[in-house]
Amino acid sequence: MLVVEAGYDANGKRIKKTKTIQSRTKKEAEAELSRFIVFVESGMYSGQSKVLVEKS
Repeated sequence: MLVVEAGYDANGKRIKKTKTIQSRTKKEAEAELSRFIVFVESGMYSGQSKVLVEKS
């Protein structure tokens, strides 16, 4: 699980963004963490969202 701190809210509590990944090596995990940090800091990451897909 990747965790990136994105500052503090109005109450002084840390804002944490998380993402679960699967990687085979430490190098892959570190590369994914780097991409995730850039994504969070750019403001493009809005958080976890759930999508419901129904089969008809």
